[in-house]
Amino acid sequence: MVVPHPGPQSRGPATPADAKGLLKSAIRDNNPVIVLEGEMLYNLKGEVPEGEHIVPIGRADVKRPGAT
Repeated sequence: MVVPHPGPQSRGPATPADAKGLLKSAIRDNNPVIVLEGEMLYNLKGEVPEGEHIVPIGRADVKRPGAT
């Protein structure tokens, strides 16, 4: 497993737009980043923004709030 080691960061996109934004952010980041792609994401259809779309690494995007 890569996550317990210091240094590398791992990210897993949830939507096609997240996949594009996280991949662009990972390429531009100075630290090692591993982008994990789930097989279920390959068949998922969704809007992908054109042009520059970057998802910041290290800041969560809450898709649906959990119960408190």
